[in-house]
Amino acid sequence: MKEYKWPYVAGLMDGEGSICIYRSRDHRLKNGQFAYGMHVQIVSTNIDVIKWILGNFGGRFYERSCEYKHNGFKANKTIYHWALTGSANRERFLLGVLPYLIIKREQALVGLEFIRLGSERNPQKRQELCDKCKELNGRKDRYISKWNSPETNTLSDSNNESMIESGLDSDIESAPAVTQEGKEFPYKEYAEAISLLA
Repeated sequence: MKEYKWPYVAGLMDGEGSICIYRSRDHRLKNGQFAYGMHVQIVSTNIDVIKWILGNFGGRFYERSCEYKHNGFKANKTIYHWALTGSANRERFLLGVLPYLIIKREQALVGLEFIRLGSERNPQKRQELCDKCKELNGRKDRYISKWNSPETNTLSDSNNESMIESGLDSDIESAPAVTQEGKEFPYKEYAEAISLLA
């Protein structure tokens, strides 16, 4: 897999994708126990994007028609869903996009923990991860940063008043990215390699 494809698909994952752990009743199990599963998918109205993802990362896709209203008019739109099947494929994909994810980074980490449970029957842990992923997918405010405007000594042209310079202040800390080999992601080397391609 060419390294430059991971940042692009991670952007698609952040913007149009979902990582979801779900539970359903499994009638094969006694006492009404639940079975747990996981989805890793990207949804788009552009078939070329979905074909690109399929060509580079495998998986499968399906389409459905969606009716919506815009400015009082009804319209139909075809929506394409790409999804990965198999735990090994999901794990490989999540490890590949993890260094680049911003919005869905926490969900990816929870998803990896879920995948690594394997066939272990641990309903309490599976429910805990299901609840955590559900909470992460439902919280919209965790990415809003505080914007502060610190005063600077920059002078305005007209009356020598101090001007305000925008700055971003965030209390979100980044954790070291982990690659498929379990090593920290080499951001500096990656940036240098990308600059050579430009």
